[in-house]
Amino acid sequence: MTKRIALRIVLLVALLIIGFVLLLRSCLSKYDERAAIGGGGGASQTASQFLVFEKEGKGVIFSLIKYDKTVSYSQRGGSINKSVNTTYYAQSNDLATAAKIALQKIKNHGQIKSYPVEIIGASGNTAWLFAGELMAYDPFTLTKIADAASIEEKNPSLKDKLIHERRYYSFDNITQQINFTAADGGKYHLNTTTLIATVLDDNPIVNTATVRIKELDKLTKQLREDRKLLYDRLRESNRLYREKQLNLNQYKDSSSFLESETKKLDKQLDSLDMLAWEARKHNEANDTAENRKDYPESRHRF
Repeated sequence: MTKRIALRIVLLVALLIIGFVLLLRSCLSKYDERAAIGGGGGASQTASQFLVFEKEGKGVIFSLIKYDKTVSYSQRGGSINKSVNTTYYAQSNDLATAAKIALQKIKNHGQIKSYPVEIIGASGNTAWLFAGELMAYDPFTLTKIADAASIEEKNPSLKDKLIHERRYYSFDNITQQINFTAADGGKYHLNTTTLIATVLDDNPIVNTATVRIKELDKLTKQLREDRKLLYDRLRESNRLYREKQLNLNQYKDSSSFLESETKKLDKQLDSLDMLAWEARKHNEANDTAENRKDYPESRHRF
């Protein structure tokens, strides 16, 4: 047998193997599953499965994607059993057209020891999520901004003290900061801009009604700005459709999402207005009580 014939046989066998693998993958791919997963939502965001960001006239939708790739399956009667490899991704879509912009792998199933994997909030132009650890991403570039290692690097006293379980972390919807409990039992406040953690007082002073009112007013202002941006995006989507830069399906998807987001913002604004009204009434009651303390009425009549 000549070398040329042997080489041809090797190439033929290789092509047969590749063809078999591709055929097998095409059969398995119909059982693959891809879905958006969400979480608690952020302070100025309302959709549990998405976060909306706006910067320099560009709007994006940030979401978490769970992709189950089928590696084997069996069918018995009407039921199908399958084995999958699960991978989690961060995804960004254009706010006006809903077209996918970028996809970034976060982790696969084997790298995550505790669940759930979910979005936990938005701070400025940063998306915070939990995927076996606290993490943050730039929604416009899908660049990882923070994780447990970088937080420990910023805070040496927390070295090996971060707990990798979702229940120990809470996102503050008012301050857009994160409170968490460390392995030593200490409670901390994480500044989501600087990544600096500070110890929380065991007996913190409860915010006064005045502080609460200021916080609510700030959040209300931010929500109104977010709603205006959504209206602007809706008008832009209408313009693109009129100029035939969007097809009908893209226009419907974009309009449906924007209208849904606007309705949710309206509901949240109504709730904030009620909370602010209650806080002001409480503040007025406190002021009245203080005045009575400072100027008690005489019990004697002349």
